Formats: sequence, C-alpha cells, structure tokens
Amino acid sequence: MINNLSAKFEKDFGAAPIIPENHVILGKSLFEISRELKNMEFRFKPLAEGLLLARGANPCARLLELNKTKLRNVIVLNEKSAFLFTCSRKVMKKGIVKKKGNGPVYAAMNEKGEILGIIEYRDNIYSNKVNIGYYFEENKMDEVIF
Repeated sequence: MINNLSAKFEKDFGAAPIIPENHVILGKSLFEISRELKNMEFRFKPLAEGLLLARGANPCARLLELNKTKLRNVIVLNEKSAFLFTCSRKVMKKGIVKKKGNGPVYAAMNEKGEILGIIEYRDNIYSNKVNIGYYFEENKMDEVIF
C-alpha cells in the first residue's frame, strides 16, 4: 500500500512523499505511532488494512502537511473560500488567490499556508475531493482518522 500511495502522491503532487520513521500508512491514512507500538504484531492487522484499502489511496491532510514544501500542484484560497472548502463546498475561481502547477489534482491551502485538503479540477470545476472538515461532518465522527 505504501508504494500505491507514494505513486499516487507523486503523480498528483509532483514529488515522492516523505514518511517519517515514527509514522505508518494504513489505507489512505497516515498515523503517528510510538516505536514500541510499531514493532508489535497485530493479530487482525491484515483485515484492518484490507478494509481501509477498499476506500482508496488518497493522501490525508497530515501527509500533505508533512510534504507541503515539495508539492508542485497547490491552490491557495482566500479566507472565505477556505472556510467554505472545509465545509465541503466547491471552489469558485474568484476565491483562488494563487495557483501553482497544472494537474487535475491540487493540494488546497489557506493564505496562512495551512493544508486544507485536496481539490480536483475537472470540466472547468474545482471540486472538493477531501478536506480537513470531512470527518467532523454529521454521521462521519466514527471515521475520524486525523
């Protein structure tokens, strides 16, 4: 899964991700763990990884944050658009302060340089693919992974 996530990250954002030693990737999520925990054997680990792998391999906001200096495809949003983006709204062109790169997938940032999520550009529309507020929306609190 690490290779799939790394390949997708490099394709979408133009750079191979740096994954710190005290982190582990399960599915599309990056977790920070202690060294003792990382070396433990888990009886149900393959089952848990299989369930997470079925959801896809989109990088989480934490992985983007760790690699934000290397990202080639970035969109910086003004304050109003940044707020609406974290509320799962689409991005309007007038809300874009700066656009770097030219891919179908971009990392979304606010003007302070904080990663907000992922934007997908298709058919002249900047769609909200995933954002930091996603897991705090109604009916999704049991999926919190950040």
